[in-house]
Amino acid sequence: MAEDQNKDMQPCCLFALCGFENEDKLIKDLMNLDTVPSYGKVVEDIVGCNWDFETKYYTCSIKLCKTNKPTLGSQEFAEALEAVVLSFHPDQIESWNQVVSWLSYLEYLDPSVKLLVCNSCTEQSQVPRLEIQQWCIKHEFELIELHPLVNDEDEDDQFEVDGITRIRQVLFAHTWSNLVMKDKPDTISPYMKQLMDETKQEQLEATSQSSGNLDIHAELGMHAEELNKAMNAESDDGLESFEKLFSKFQLMKAKAESLPADERKNYAEKIAMSFYAAIGGSDDEIDSLGDSD
Repeated sequence: MAEDQNKDMQPCCLFALCGFENEDKLIKDLMNLDTVPSYGKVVEDIVGCNWDFETKYYTCSIKLCKTNKPTLGSQEFAEALEAVVLSFHPDQIESWNQVVSWLSYLEYLDPSVKLLVCNSCTEQSQVPRLEIQQWCIKHEFELIELHPLVNDEDEDDQFEVDGITRIRQVLFAHTWSNLVMKDKPDTISPYMKQLMDETKQEQLEATSQSSGNLDIHAELGMHAEELNKAMNAESDDGLESFEKLFSKFQLMKAKAESLPADERKNYAEKIAMSFYAAIGGSDDEIDSLGDSD
């Protein structure tokens, strides 16, 4: 009977509790609810609730699931899983060990979106921030802090969106398998315009960099070419290509966070300029964005 129930399972996003105390609040805030949602059994050891949402580009209905132990669920669940959010406490070694224990399961589940969430982390945490960032880069996760501690170096960070807003942003950017597209917009997205506004002044100060920076520029050039193909494609393959490119953007973000402040600004600038150029932006348009209030 459970097999029939899961036959047409909605796409799933799994929240895995790894010593994190406020997972219900995390899901409640993500859904913009005043109270914790009611959960029903999805498969053994996993419960979930439906989430219907709408973005500027599409409408979608998915199932937000949660569990407190590593599990594969079932064959149907594994096929329906498209995103996973591991929540943990960086000041508890056992909590970090639970995160690591998920890796073998995720190799099989292979979700497109992988997020690692905590309240905040520093170099003084039991698991230092740099170690966490390096782990995320290696395993293609994005680290999201719900309440990051800001220091002087981070104040100019080009990637300032964090917390629930960032989680929602990543999930909305994913190409869910059952999404229904709206009419294709002709204008640049507000997020991309914001990114361009914030990095314009840094472009004016850019100079020739070391061979390492040249390698970065070449890498971003390849990403820009992929983005251009994705934006011009009108088939499902185009959407899939854009999704893959976005996942690379998350890795670039993680790499940027581990760079010194001055190098991070230059790296962020190159990302923004490459993305904007790929969707048809000219130098004049970039200048006009920078000059606008």
